[in-house]
Amino acid sequence: LQSFTGQGKSVMAVQWALCIATGRDIWEMKVKYPRKVLYIAGEGDEITWQRDIKSIDSQFNFNRKLVERNFRLCHVYGYTNGEFAVPFKKLVDQYNPEMVVIDNYQSFVTGELNSSSCFRGWICRIDEIIKKRNIGLLLLDHFPKPKDDEHVENPTYGVYKGAGHSTKANWARASAELICPKPDKNERRFYLN
Repeated sequence: LQSFTGQGKSVMAVQWALCIATGRDIWEMKVKYPRKVLYIAGEGDEITWQRDIKSIDSQFNFNRKLVERNFRLCHVYGYTNGEFAVPFKKLVDQYNPEMVVIDNYQSFVTGELNSSSCFRGWICRIDEIIKKRNIGLLLLDHFPKPKDDEHVENPTYGVYKGAGHSTKANWARASAELICPKPDKNERRFYLN
């Protein structure tokens, strides 16, 4: 899930994660039954996250028992590149999730973010774990804000141009973008690519 910083990726991802954890449909997409979800946050503090989750819950009124049983928010700080695979595997072993959200992958990578080798070097260890355990992965990704005079209406902007290379787009089974097509309007559009 890609977008510019501050567009609402994390809020949307938490909504999706809580819907999946409680077996609630996401828009028109059916969630057959509750699933265990591990949400790994690389940014933000506990107070802010709890405030945001409480706000989301006030809109959706999620089943509290299902949230407590199936949703885990874990903060992971200070691990980069290959190091991140160690706490990632420990958390996967501890919580046995069916889905993992990593918010955002740039928090765990050093080096040139727009290089294919940087992403490949990071994702290969994560990919090995999720494939072995048959875990779904939602990866959040920031791309640079457009220049002041740049107007973004192209729904494939971030998948290729914002990423700087096609490796991420080619690795992902599906990609999604949250964009604000007209900066002067408080309007959000969601594109699945």
